[in-house]
Amino acid sequence: MKSFLALALICCCAFPFVNATRFVCYFPNWTFYRQGKNQSAVVIHIFIKFKFLSNIDPFLCTDLVYSFAVLDGSTYKIKIFDPWVDIDNRGYADFVALKTRNPQLKTTIAIGGWTDSHDGTAKYSELVASPANRAIFIQSVMEFLQTYKFDGLDLDWEYPSGESDKAGFADLMRELRHAFGAQYLLTVAVAANSTIIDKGYDVAAMAKTADYINLMAYDMHGAWEPQTDHHAPLHKRVWETVDNNIDYIVKYWIDKGLPAAMINMGIPLYGKSWTLGESVEPDFQAPGAGEGAAGPFTGLAGTLGYNEICKYVKTDGWQSVDDPLELNGPYAASASNPKTWVSYDDTKMAGVKSQYVLDNQLGGAMVWDISTDDFHNRCGDGANPLMTTISETVISNGSRFICYFPNWGYYRTGDGKYVVDNINASLCTDLVYAFAVLNGTTYKIVEYDPDVDLGTQQFYAKFVDLKKQNPNLKTTIAIGGWTDSHDGTNKYSKMVASATNRATFVASVMEFLSKYKFDGLDIDWEYPSGESDKEGLAELMQELRAAFGTQYLLTVAVAANQTIIDQGYDVPVMAQTADYINVMAYDMHGPWELLTDHHAPLYRRAWDTDETNNVDYIIKYWMGKGLPASKIMMGIPLYGKSWTLNYTYTEDATLPAPGLGPGAPGPLTQDSSGYLGYYEICNSVKNEGWEVVVDPEFKIGPYASSPNVPKTWVGYDDPVMANVKSRYVLDNGLGGAMVWDISTDDFKNTCGEGPNPIMTNISRTVGVAVSPTTTFRPSVTSTTTATSTSPLTSSTIATTTGEDGTSTSSSGETSTATGPTSTTKLSTWPRTTTAWTTRMTVFNTPFSPSSGERLSSHGNLLLIFGILLMRVLNRL
Repeated sequence: MKSFLALALICCCAFPFVNATRFVCYFPNWTFYRQGKNQSAVVIHIFIKFKFLSNIDPFLCTDLVYSFAVLDGSTYKIKIFDPWVDIDNRGYADFVALKTRNPQLKTTIAIGGWTDSHDGTAKYSELVASPANRAIFIQSVMEFLQTYKFDGLDLDWEYPSGESDKAGFADLMRELRHAFGAQYLLTVAVAANSTIIDKGYDVAAMAKTADYINLMAYDMHGAWEPQTDHHAPLHKRVWETVDNNIDYIVKYWIDKGLPAAMINMGIPLYGKSWTLGESVEPDFQAPGAGEGAAGPFTGLAGTLGYNEICKYVKTDGWQSVDDPLELNGPYAASASNPKTWVSYDDTKMAGVKSQYVLDNQLGGAMVWDISTDDFHNRCGDGANPLMTTISETVISNGSRFICYFPNWGYYRTGDGKYVVDNINASLCTDLVYAFAVLNGTTYKIVEYDPDVDLGTQQFYAKFVDLKKQNPNLKTTIAIGGWTDSHDGTNKYSKMVASATNRATFVASVMEFLSKYKFDGLDIDWEYPSGESDKEGLAELMQELRAAFGTQYLLTVAVAANQTIIDQGYDVPVMAQTADYINVMAYDMHGPWELLTDHHAPLYRRAWDTDETNNVDYIIKYWMGKGLPASKIMMGIPLYGKSWTLNYTYTEDATLPAPGLGPGAPGPLTQDSSGYLGYYEICNSVKNEGWEVVVDPEFKIGPYASSPNVPKTWVGYDDPVMANVKSRYVLDNGLGGAMVWDISTDDFKNTCGEGPNPIMTNISRTVGVAVSPTTTFRPSVTSTTTATSTSPLTSSTIATTTGEDGTSTSSSGETSTATGPTSTTKLSTWPRTTTAWTTRMTVFNTPFSPSSGERLSSHGNLLLIFGILLMRVLNRL
C-alpha cells in the first residue's frame, strides 16, 4: 500500500498541470497591399491571385483576431478602418467564413492599435471618460458585431494612462460585458510594462469582465535605445538592472490579481533590428546607429518579419547566434558593413515559450502577427513553422474531453433518434461507447445489443471508423452502467472477488478490444461497496493494466459521493493503474427527494447542510485521497433532473419547491420520469413559455419551470454554466471534462444556439484541437436565454459558435417554430421575491442528504407541512 501511495504522489508531482487551451493569432488587414508571394490575406490579391483562403490555416489557432477597426473621434463609434479591403474586397466576410472550415474557430475584431491610439486626438480617453460616449460606443459595437458576424471585440488601446483613463476603461469593460452577456467575447490587448499596468488598468475589474487578455510580451527593446538587445526576453539576463522581461511581467499581472488562466502570452513572429556602427562587432549591448533597414516584404524600418530573417540566415549569409541558457531567442547579423543586427524568436524559442505557458498554467499563447511567419515555406522548415510549433505545444497539450455515446439512442423516434452518423468526431478527444455488459455466468465481456452493435446497424464498426474523420480521436468501450450493475445478480462483486473470474474477464476484454478495434476499456461499475469489492477492483485494475500495457486505455467512471468513494475505491491503486477517471458529477439531487434542487451544483450554497454534496467538494476530495488532478475528468450533464410540483403550488418556481415526484418523461428521450435532455429543456424554454431562473454567482446552473399546473421543475446546465464548469477544470489543473451523454445535447440546433451548443462550449474552452481533415458546414452563433446584470466572475463565459456534424438527414437547421415567449430571471438563491420565500430563507429550510438517499418520511412530511403553513400565514 505504501508503495502505491508513493507512486501516486510521484505521479501527482512529476507532471505539471496543463492549463493552456487557447492560441490567439492576429491578422493585419494591411498585408493586402504587400506584393508577390509575401502577401498574407483572406482576399484574392491585386498582384498575384491565390487560391481562395489559401494563406490562413484555420486549424492552427483557436482564435483569429482581425486588425484593426478604429474609433471615430467625433461620434465615438467603432468604424471600418479600410472599407476597400474590409468590405469591397470581402476582408471581413472571408475572414469570418474561415469558420466554415473550422467550426470551433473564433473570429473577433480588434479596435485600436498603435496608430489609432496615437492619432493626436486623445479620443479613447474622451470615450471612456463620458458615460454618454461609452453608451454610444457600446451600441455601435453591438451593431458592428451583428452586421459583420464577428464573435467578439478585442480592445487594443495603447495605452490608458492616469486615474481617469483607468476608471473609465474599467467602466467601459463592465458595460461591454453587460451588453455582450455570453453572446460575444470581450478581450483586451495589454501592455508588458509594470508602469503602464499600474497607471492604466484596474486589474480586478478586468479579471471580472474580460474573457481573456492578450499580453503583448514584445517590443521591450528596440532601436529607440542606443544598444542592441532582444525585444522579447523570456527571463532576466545578468546585465539587466531592471526587470524588463516576460517572466517578470507575467507574474506581475498575476500578482495584481489576474488569474493565470486568463493570460495569453504574446510571442512575436518578427524581430527588432538595429544598424550597427562602423566596425562594431555584433553582440548583445552592441552600440547601435539607429533602425535597421526595412525588409523587402514588410517594408518597415527597425522591424523584420521572421519570413525575412530566416531567408537572410539561410541564403544571404547572416550569422545567427543562440542563447544556450534559453533566456531569450537568437540574434542574427548581416555579413555586410555596416551590419544589421536583429533579435527574434525562432522555432526553438517559440517552443520554449510555449512550454513556459504550460508550466505556468497560463490560458494560452498569442502571436503578432501571422503575416510574418514563413507561411510560404521559403526557408524549408514547413509552412508557418513558428505558429505550428506553438499550436502543437499549446493546443495539443490541452485537456481531454470525454464524451459518452449511448447505443439506445437508436430506438428513439423523430428528432430524438441519435445514431453514430450524428456524432461530430472533432468535438471530443475520447468517445466512449455505452455499453457492453458482463455475462454473469461466464464473467466475460459481451455485447449489450448485438443487433445494433454488430448486426444490421454495425454501430461498433461505424463508431471506431470515426477516427477516419479525426485521426487523433480515441474510441473506447464502456462496460456496466446503472442497469447492468443492478441486475440483481451481484455479478461484478463475484467477478472481482475471484482471481479465476478476473483472469477470464481480462482475457475476454483483450480479445474483445482486438476484435472490434476499440482503443480501450472504461469500467462503469455502479458501484463497488465494501472491502471485498474495493480490494477486488484494485486487483482487477492492476491485472488489466499489466495486460493492456500501453496498447489500450484503461479508464473508470466513478462516483461523486464521499461515502461511495471511501467504501469502493482504492485510490492510490487507481492513480497508479488508470489512465484517467471520469467523475460522474451529477445526480446529486433528484426527484427521490421531496424538495427540488439542482442535481449538479458546482459549489456549496448557503443553505446546504451537507458540505460534501457539490462538485467542488468532490473533486477536491478525490485529489485529497491521492488522485492526481491531471487524471480527473469532471462530468458535466447534458440533461436535467425534473420534479412534478405540488398541485397547490402556483407561484413562480423557486428553490426549494415542494415536489410530488418525478417530472413526466420527455417527448424525445422517453427514457424515464424525472429526466429531460437539454434539447427538450431548451425547446420548452423557447417555445412553451417555461420560466428560467439563473444564478448570478454561477454556483449552480439554471432551473426552469412550466407555466401549467401542476408545474414541472427542472434543474440543468446550459452552455453558459458548462463554460463556467470548463473554466473550473482549467483553473484547478484537472485533466479534462466529461459529458453524459451526447445524444441529449441540441445536436439538430432546434433551439438556435448552434448544433451541440453545450459540447461545443466545453470543447472550445478546454482546448480540444480540431483535425484539419474534418470539415463541416457553416455554423450558427447565438446566445443562451440566460443573462446577468452582474459582472461575471468566470474567465470565459461565452456561448461559442456551434458546429454541424450531423448527417444529411439530420442537417441541424435552425427551427423556425414559434411559441410563447420564455422568461429569464436572476436568482439570489434562494429567491426572495415573495414574503413566503423570504420566510423560507429565514427559517433555513433543510435540504436532503448528499448521499442521494431519501429524507425520512416523517422529516419530509414535517418539512412540507411547514412550507404549506408558511404559505397560509403569508396570505392571512
